[in-house]
Amino acid sequence: MPALDYFGLFDASPNPYLVLDRALNIVAANRAYLESTKRALADIVGRWAWDAFPTDPQTLKQSIASFERVIRTGKPDTMPLLRFDIPRPDADGGGFEKRYWSITHTPVFNSEGEVELVMQHPIDVTELEQLRDAARGLHEGELDLVPAQSGIFIRAQNVHEANLQLQADSERLHELFEKAPSPIAVLTGKEHVFELANEAYFQLIGRRDIIGKPLLDAVPEVAGQGFDTLLDQVRETGRPFVGRGMRAVLQQARNAPLADVYLDFLFQPLFEPDGSVAGIFCQINDVTEAYQAQAALRESQDRLREGMHAARMVVWDWDLSSGRIKLSDNAPAILGCASDATDAIFRAIHPDDGKAVRDLHAHATPDRSRFKAEFRFVRPDNGNTIWLENRARVVFGEHGAAAAVKGVVLDITERKRAEKQVQDAARHDSLTGLPNRALLHEYCEHILALATRSRTGGALLFIDLDRFKPINDLYGHDAGDMVLREVAQRLSACTRREDIVSRLGGDEFIVVLPNVDSPHDPATVARHIIAAIERPVAFGELQLVVSPSIGISLFPEHGKNLEELIRSADLAMYAAKKAGRNTFKFYEPCLNDHANGTLQLETQLKRCVDDNRFTLHYQPIVDIRSRRLEAAEALIRMPAADGALLSPAEFIPIAEKAGLINRMGEWVIREACQQHQAWKAAGLPSITISINVSATQFRQPAFTSVVADAIRDAGIDPAYLQIELTESTVMDNVQETMAKLRDLRSMGVRVSLDDFGTGYCSLSDLSSLPLDKLKIDRSFVGKMESSARSRSVTEAIIALGRTLHLKVVGEGIESEESMNTLRDFGCDEAQGFLFSKPLPPDAFASWCRAS
Repeated sequence: MPALDYFGLFDASPNPYLVLDRALNIVAANRAYLESTKRALADIVGRWAWDAFPTDPQTLKQSIASFERVIRTGKPDTMPLLRFDIPRPDADGGGFEKRYWSITHTPVFNSEGEVELVMQHPIDVTELEQLRDAARGLHEGELDLVPAQSGIFIRAQNVHEANLQLQADSERLHELFEKAPSPIAVLTGKEHVFELANEAYFQLIGRRDIIGKPLLDAVPEVAGQGFDTLLDQVRETGRPFVGRGMRAVLQQARNAPLADVYLDFLFQPLFEPDGSVAGIFCQINDVTEAYQAQAALRESQDRLREGMHAARMVVWDWDLSSGRIKLSDNAPAILGCASDATDAIFRAIHPDDGKAVRDLHAHATPDRSRFKAEFRFVRPDNGNTIWLENRARVVFGEHGAAAAVKGVVLDITERKRAEKQVQDAARHDSLTGLPNRALLHEYCEHILALATRSRTGGALLFIDLDRFKPINDLYGHDAGDMVLREVAQRLSACTRREDIVSRLGGDEFIVVLPNVDSPHDPATVARHIIAAIERPVAFGELQLVVSPSIGISLFPEHGKNLEELIRSADLAMYAAKKAGRNTFKFYEPCLNDHANGTLQLETQLKRCVDDNRFTLHYQPIVDIRSRRLEAAEALIRMPAADGALLSPAEFIPIAEKAGLINRMGEWVIREACQQHQAWKAAGLPSITISINVSATQFRQPAFTSVVADAIRDAGIDPAYLQIELTESTVMDNVQETMAKLRDLRSMGVRVSLDDFGTGYCSLSDLSSLPLDKLKIDRSFVGKMESSARSRSVTEAIIALGRTLHLKVVGEGIESEESMNTLRDFGCDEAQGFLFSKPLPPDAFASWCRAS
């Protein structure tokens, strides 16, 4: 093969090259450089580089600094991004074209190893910079969806033209070839043997031992990728091949995995004097970065479009000078109108929101150019009203005037619907759908204000359901919820359209009647309500029955605002309960006296709790046959203001409502344990002390710990402490009750079921409960002599207790006849005034000694 024409290679290269001497004078330039800069060789050779190519001071300073670094270090130097204005003589009126170049300065050495020349290789990265601008814009939230132009153009030039001025400098051009930043190789023969390759080529394929080897032996991973076929075509046809953005799979380092790269190729045939192809000049540019940037941009744009569609978001652009609005392509699907239908868009804005939407940008300034607003939009295609959220930015022109508004609108109809549902849920009872207390207040503010202005009256009915709790306890909350829903419907059916029915909570309801002329009107409504509610409610095969107790207050006589009216009606409702339930009562001022008395008692109760001013009285429990003392029931007493002692029936309900029952109950447990030890120290025999525990106290998580602490602190035997629970307490939550009872029994504490026969305890539950005693309710014991039914029930309870191996206690015994009857039935123990009334501790001790 003849010696390679390095000057021909230099001039035929599609990459631009400029050669400078140490004084920055231009020595040579190849054809690609001259074409890219729109200059002729004669115009620039011998001139100082920056006279030939003027630029701004900053770029000049960077370029000279790079050139000097190459002279000083003898190493290549790259400036990644410089802007140049290239003349456009072919354009109308001339002018310049803005281009971006990345420039590499490569040293060329003489025989002494000194840098004699510098080869400048500019790479046109204008298109890549445009890609980066587009990607940056997308990242920063710009909404321009026009794809950036892709690709970095490779200029493949004919190699037959020569530059006579550089023919003699073949060795120097060979140096330029070796230092070229673009991968270059020369392949010869039918197997495309590597004749020559530069350093950049070695770096691209990740190996050096390729010279003298066929392509498929030197770079075996390219087999099957089609490059050998392309080379065959160039050799056979003598025509060059230019490929852009072609995918190749290469192993770019030893032991490295295969990697995808994207390359621009020039396969240029080299000819013998007889016109046959002697070899193929291969020029490669790695455009992987640009390809990946373009792919990332496309992917980002696709994700943005998909996200816009999923989020129901439309991009819009409003040109204020023309008044035209342009929408993104998804506008018809979301808004129901064409993307350029300006008139239809403005007409579709809800009439109540139109002016506000048009004027949103009027108050914008360059410093405060962004705004957000919500408005309604009537879809032109189907007439449905949707809610939109508008987020926009005003674009200002050169003179500071608003030129355009750009932004997005989001379809927030579903969000608005959800917000309304949340608001409705917050203002309505979730079980019955009736207005709750908050919405009741809102309604009544308007109703009472109107009644005050018009001097009309009104009424408020406070309704509490009788016998509702046993339904929950016996049949479960599903049954209770069914009853509450049915009551709500019946109340609504009993009232007028302008009346308000509300549920306060639990089994309490409010009915507000505006425009009431006389008390007869609310009385009539109350009678209708009583008749409606007392009808049975079907629950499966059951017929559940409740009744209402109704309190009525009148506006403005009994209250000036809602809270006063509710308080007055609440007092009247309790009066209705005391009158026998299933009736109604109007508020009367005397009810305040009772309420005030209750409040005074609550205040006194709090002081007693704080100061431990309670006392315990003890009533004996004896063996029914021998009348020997077996135990004592501790009964709390509270000192009244006049020094008298109040019974539990007078203050326990108030303590429960005031939240004092737990502290009071804990005091009773501790005091009873301490008293047991005091009696023992005084020489009395050890007896069991029985303590009544309320449902509220028993449900406390720490209840068993409170009992254990009291026993430990007093130092008593747990077997001498007995807890009494009512049936309703036990049945409130059977599983939780059983767990606590087992804990108590494991401590040694005994458990008694109090007032048995008045609750709803099933036989299956009773047989599984860890109990020691049953106490027959005094209502059965007191009626045994006069009621055969009470006598039969009492006998059955005793028989049940014996069957379950439980001791049975009859309480409330006041006559010998009652005691004898209980003894004949097989009752174990007796308690009542026949033996002793409840006694203070000292009197009880004396009674014990006397008996």
